[in-house]
Amino acid sequence: MNTESEAQVLIVGAGPIGLTTGILLTLNGIPCRIIDKNNRIPSKEYFSRALGLHARTLEVFEDIGVIKNIMTKGRIINGIGFYVEGRRVTGVSFRELPTSYPFMLSIPQSDTESILEARLNELGVFVERQTELVDIVQSDLFVTAQIRLPDGFLQTQAYAFVVGTDGFRSKVRDLCNIPFDGSEYEESWLLAESYLSRDFPSDEANVVISKNSCFAVVPMPDGKTRVTGPDTSSMKDVDEVDLTLFDTALKEMGALANISYTDPEQVTRFRVHKRLARHYAKHRVFLAGDAAHVHSPGGGQGLNTGVLDAYNLVWRLNLVIKEQATFALMDDYEVERRHAGEVTVFGTDKAMQMLRSNRSAMSKSITNLVLPWLMKSNFGKQLAANMSQIFNHYRHNYTEQEQEYYNCSIQLGDPLLRVVPPIDVAGDPLKIQPNGKFTFLVFSAHMKKEALAVELKKLVTVAKNYQNFFRIILIADAPMQSIPDVESRL
Repeated sequence: MNTESEAQVLIVGAGPIGLTTGILLTLNGIPCRIIDKNNRIPSKEYFSRALGLHARTLEVFEDIGVIKNIMTKGRIINGIGFYVEGRRVTGVSFRELPTSYPFMLSIPQSDTESILEARLNELGVFVERQTELVDIVQSDLFVTAQIRLPDGFLQTQAYAFVVGTDGFRSKVRDLCNIPFDGSEYEESWLLAESYLSRDFPSDEANVVISKNSCFAVVPMPDGKTRVTGPDTSSMKDVDEVDLTLFDTALKEMGALANISYTDPEQVTRFRVHKRLARHYAKHRVFLAGDAAHVHSPGGGQGLNTGVLDAYNLVWRLNLVIKEQATFALMDDYEVERRHAGEVTVFGTDKAMQMLRSNRSAMSKSITNLVLPWLMKSNFGKQLAANMSQIFNHYRHNYTEQEQEYYNCSIQLGDPLLRVVPPIDVAGDPLKIQPNGKFTFLVFSAHMKKEALAVELKKLVTVAKNYQNFFRIILIADAPMQSIPDVESRL
């Protein structure tokens, strides 16, 4: 177990993003300490807002060794159905996504956290609960944190870096005086988990568009269904919510009017914000997850975006702490991930504005006609791809001059190429996903074998200088003699 005196990175907040950060650091051999001011046990958490895990997050979870347990606990969602006036008018499928996980996985956040924490414990790191960050002071070389322990004792400890994964009300963000720009949505949201009298497809999430709102209807692993969406009814200001009020509000809004609910797991009302931290970093302190961005739950992007924050941040910390890169490498974390957060915050907001707009008779007719056409066009495929986050890119991090210099159809900042077998065939035969490493793809076309071997050996030498952070894959057009530390694919 890492003690606070050994740790080089302090993680504040033990939700799914903090736990993922801790696992990634530990797998890279970076000692870390993770604290949380609450005494919450994930498996006992009552309100669990996040539900969907998308393809790119599942790929990360494969990398960190939790995918088997995650898949066991979850329910596969193969697509989204759209309902207008109680009738399914169209849908979009995830099954054609070029990934080993062409679906969304329905799994409560509490289960995800339990699995991540068990993995962190397996690696020898344990969450320190009822342990609160009080203050931080930065210098050029370290961050001094003042921490209140469970017994009230104030401890002062220095760390190379601090990562704030402490959510919407982030103490780390406040201590760094980073503005959290944005606002609260006018409507509160309703949420209930129960059995429904109407059967929706068990492998499909559904968007039910009513006269002045829209609701998500998502199957859960235990056979119940989560129904959630903005409350635009006359009861939107009533604080205490039970199943009767929930049902009355939905009927008033014209959503799920002829459906009854039984055995509710939870019925609640919550507020939704659209906010983005003005900065994701202040020298040696970094923000990730809800501490950096919050937005509409539409599309289930929040937790997924936060996991990718952690993934991007940790490989940088790994190189800098091991002195394989200069501190300047950390600058691009904000450039890349704040842009991703901005896309998520404003993208989900735009989608919600479209779906919750006033449903006049004419707009309903237009929706019935246009929505099916949109989803069958490239727009539907793009929607599925955007939700999966597998095609997220960082092209904005490079200038036009840099792109023109390389003069290649694959642009700087693009994600790794994806080659997968036809639909419904499991796995990725080339296995070119990073698995926690950088990947060099070497294409041998039009190169003589002798010259290719010389260049590959040079590349292997460079990679070894960086302690095996890199993986080299040769995409060959013909068999050739194997070279140590080079994987070959025909």
